[in-house]
Amino acid sequence: MKRQRTKETRNNARELRRSATAIDEKIVELLEPDVLAAEEYQRIHRRRALSSEQDLMAAILEQGIADYRRYVFAQDKKSRKLFIDAEAWISVDDHDWIFSFANCCDVLGIDPSYLRRGLALWQQSRAIEKVFPKAA
Repeated sequence: MKRQRTKETRNNARELRRSATAIDEKIVELLEPDVLAAEEYQRIHRRRALSSEQDLMAAILEQGIADYRRYVFAQDKKSRKLFIDAEAWISVDDHDWIFSFANCCDVLGIDPSYLRRGLALWQQSRAIEKVFPKAA
């Protein structure tokens, strides 16, 4: 009986490490253009297993940023609405709602202002690339 509990505990610990590693990789991808932010995130969170709540907040943050980046220049109505919703969620500094952008960032140890600035710079660079495409 004791061996079985020990084995279950080890399996649970392994699963938490795998989950934390997967979340870390996804967030690093989001911060990829900013090498220092990606390295800082990895340094801070490398050995810390995420709780279920943190895992959920990381997934929400990831989806919000992915929608912002994916639909930034969308033309159709549905995609444009997804961008506007993501942009509104990111830009509001609301700490009253548990899954607000600011709360998700705070719980995960990410500076929300820094991430907003990074997204704004990314959007500007994409707009410039769209207007002035690189010569092939």
